[in-house]
Amino acid sequence: MGNPLNDMPQPSSPPVPRLLPWLIDLPVAAILWVLLYRQLTAIADLGIALLGLSRTTRLGEAVHFFTL
Repeated sequence: MGNPLNDMPQPSSPPVPRLLPWLIDLPVAAILWVLLYRQLTAIADLGIALLGLSRTTRLGEAVHFFTL
């Protein structure tokens, strides 16, 4: 019969943050964000068109605004 303290799993060391994934992922995410941000109006217009609304109505303008 062994010592119960020796039979317990030992805590593992905390994971070491890796710098390389951050150096790759962050610029890629920033580029994607800028590209998407520049198309917000077109995306909102598409959403309005898919819903069959017009921007001349209050509902259409509200949906367009909150889609942005």
